[in-house]
Amino acid sequence: MSEFLATTLAAFDEHLGYSTSAFMLTTSERPHPGHRAYAGVQHGHPSFVLEEYFERWADLDPLTSEPGLALFERRGYTTMAELYSGLDRGRRRFVDDFLRRTGAQGQLSVRLAAGWSDGYVTLHNGDGFDSHDRLLMNALAPQLTELLARRLPAGLEAGLTVREGQVAELVTLGFSNAEIAGILHVEEDTVKKHVSHAMAKVGVHRRTQLAVAWATGRRLDLPAPNRA
Repeated sequence: MSEFLATTLAAFDEHLGYSTSAFMLTTSERPHPGHRAYAGVQHGHPSFVLEEYFERWADLDPLTSEPGLALFERRGYTTMAELYSGLDRGRRRFVDDFLRRTGAQGQLSVRLAAGWSDGYVTLHNGDGFDSHDRLLMNALAPQLTELLARRLPAGLEAGLTVREGQVAELVTLGFSNAEIAGILHVEEDTVKKHVSHAMAKVGVHRRTQLAVAWATGRRLDLPAPNRA
């Protein structure tokens, strides 16, 4: 997955001339966009930029504000320029301190609604973006979404709540209960309950079985399809 994310951004640089960018993953509120990234890669920035983002700023990212999520849901993309005037104090600090310091205050971000996880490809440019950039990103989004979906867990329609689905997704991607609690801003005991409920609904008894079922999209308590 990390290789795919990094290669995609390198291709944006080599073939389209976008030299600084990021490709982030977040659990969705299915079918709505999610609120916090759980992983990602960057291109064209020093490594400390992404480290600082996750350690200090992830919860203040304007792209995950309610206006930002509404734009992602309605049209699939948003820009920092159109969000800035409506930001609260904390999110403005994200732009004025972090983004300006790293030369990334101009952002154009497109959502890749790939299932229980969303991808966000965000281009960075101090001078902002125009209609050509937006049209190009919208044109590329369907194919990028398909490529991302192939690399994410298939998921299951097993009557899980949104939170149970998010937890099952993160379990399958290898996160511990403590890490999941940090991503979702809940107690670790709450995560354990969600894992137990998800296992019961999927029809498995162990965490590893939940991960296999969620990754393959096939319930393990049902016979495999006859391919003869």
